[in-house]
Amino acid sequence: MYQKVCLIKYRGVIAPYVMDCYVRAFREAGLMTFILDLAELGQKPAELQQKINQLISWKPDLAVSYGHTGLLNAKEGYLFRVMGIPLVILHYDCPFFVLDETVQQEFTKYPDNYYHFIWDKSFLGTYRQNQIKNSYHIMLAADPANFRPEGSIDNRPIDYNTDHNWDVSFIGGISDFMAMKKERMEKQPLRINEFLDRLIMAKIENPSIPVLDIWKELNNEGFPELVFSWNNPMLKKLYHAAHREGSMLIRRVFLDSIQAAVPDVFGAQWENPSINFHGRVDYFSELPRIYAESRINLNITSLQLEKALNNRIFDIGAAGGFMLTDYREDLKEVFPDYEHITYHSIDDLNDKISYFLFRDGERAELARELQKAVLAGHTYTHRVEYIINVLKGKVQNDRTIQGSTPGINTSGPGRAEAETKKHNYMGAFNANLVRIFPKGCSKVLDVGCADGVFGQVLLRENLSQEVVGIEINPTTAELAKERLTTVYCENVEEFQLPFPEGYFDCLVYGDSLEHLRDPEVLLKNHLSFLRPGGYIVCSIPNIRNLFIIHHLLHGSWIYTNWGILDRTHLRFYTLNEIGKMFHRLGLKIEHIEPSLRDGQWYAKMYGPEAVSPGFIEIYNGLLQKCLNGDDITGDLKQLHHFDSLAREEAVEFFAAQFHLRAVKT
Repeated sequence: MYQKVCLIKYRGVIAPYVMDCYVRAFREAGLMTFILDLAELGQKPAELQQKINQLISWKPDLAVSYGHTGLLNAKEGYLFRVMGIPLVILHYDCPFFVLDETVQQEFTKYPDNYYHFIWDKSFLGTYRQNQIKNSYHIMLAADPANFRPEGSIDNRPIDYNTDHNWDVSFIGGISDFMAMKKERMEKQPLRINEFLDRLIMAKIENPSIPVLDIWKELNNEGFPELVFSWNNPMLKKLYHAAHREGSMLIRRVFLDSIQAAVPDVFGAQWENPSINFHGRVDYFSELPRIYAESRINLNITSLQLEKALNNRIFDIGAAGGFMLTDYREDLKEVFPDYEHITYHSIDDLNDKISYFLFRDGERAELARELQKAVLAGHTYTHRVEYIINVLKGKVQNDRTIQGSTPGINTSGPGRAEAETKKHNYMGAFNANLVRIFPKGCSKVLDVGCADGVFGQVLLRENLSQEVVGIEINPTTAELAKERLTTVYCENVEEFQLPFPEGYFDCLVYGDSLEHLRDPEVLLKNHLSFLRPGGYIVCSIPNIRNLFIIHHLLHGSWIYTNWGILDRTHLRFYTLNEIGKMFHRLGLKIEHIEPSLRDGQWYAKMYGPEAVSPGFIEIYNGLLQKCLNGDDITGDLKQLHHFDSLAREEAVEFFAAQFHLRAVKT
């Protein structure tokens, strides 16, 4: 249903990075992406119009924007509504800061064209009260591809004598709050300034209490005329002023008040000899390392987050770092042991710093548990899955979990392969095969079922009623027995199935055929157990891959622990050879799709020392052109001097594997 998505990027402190993470997550979900970078093209109207014309010709199924940046004007209204394309709006800032009367009328008049995903539940109820439909809660998330650096806690034991370079770290900017206050004092009447001063100071004294709760208390303590409403423009401006000024002040006050250690501050500077100051750090290349190598990472949340979590919670968690954070309600959903890592006052923060600074074991254990919680259900892959389920009508209310069932990895083949010990397949399964799984298949045979997670999902989602697994590894087979109907711990090429002919509706081979001595002989045997009109669903690595070809032409054939050249693979296929084999077996392929991966995925597969950075850049450039629908056959011919190359073949060079479904004729 959704195959092509346009993502709109714009400038901001965190917005560009969030959208980059969503780009990767949508690609991992199997969608083609078109990037409309308004920050880059905003001052170039001719180039912007040309890009929009390309977008219109590309015909996406879906558009996603950070805030209202996707509300692009066209002659007959907003562009995506005119095109008949649903726009997903990610409200990772307070949505009321930018919601004016014109935009609200657009949302209420054309409700089916817009889907609103709001990070703070405090704002969600009011959005719905304003008759803005299709409004859902969504959190920020982690991008494990960037925030699990080599050497983080989950990859090797931490040496606490050498690995921790900073005791207490804080990363974030602190703007001139005194200038903000001066401007506010000059513009607002005395009573308003008194109210805002008391509001901000109360928040500093009680950082865990939402601003709007403090606001209500002040209404009862002498400011009844300022009862808050998002529909009151004046009060909305006051809230915004409190957020801007108070968020900077609370950071400064808490950092200046740390006595239990000498903090390191990255990205801000002021006069304080008790703090080590550093310059700004790059979000992807430097931030994960600091999070992983700090004994304590400090999170101080901005005032506009009433109940929601900022990106530090997820980034620090994914990086394997330990964290102390002020409390927010959503933390309970992410990390059940949140009480250990939260502080509620300046004194509480100093006490916790003193306690944890030299308790390496306790810090490490909490960091590992937080990392597990984040990776199990709070990556951008999980968020994309949630968004797509909303669009498909599978989510009816906000109680639906945004992540996945703990212990089940729904991150797709790229994430699962890159970040698990692929040779034993523990906890990994190919979510794309669930997506293309045919309807009406009550009885399923899962060959190479590993620990049974794939079949468990089929049973849980009522996609089948009986799943029989075959697994050669005794350890994983025992786990699968707890999840599937029946499991045989056998060598599948020597095992005779104890079922009558035509018993199964579907045979599944998820990353298993390539491990067999003679997969075609096995398939021929198994087809007798598949009913007429039954299906085969499988994923098969693609050896006609640009990285493989590049290495081969340079004399290298490098086996790896996972991926296309997994050292346990015995058979290798191109798309053409897959088609020939299935034709010989009397199978008609009715659906096939490539699983595309960017250059960083292959760098992880091979190891960074085996991949040229220059070739990664070439590969990523060609991949993006391919995803944008450009003809790259000329580029490929020039790159490796192909004599004959059809345009429809070009995408094959970027496929790590193919997901397919065939029917028995």
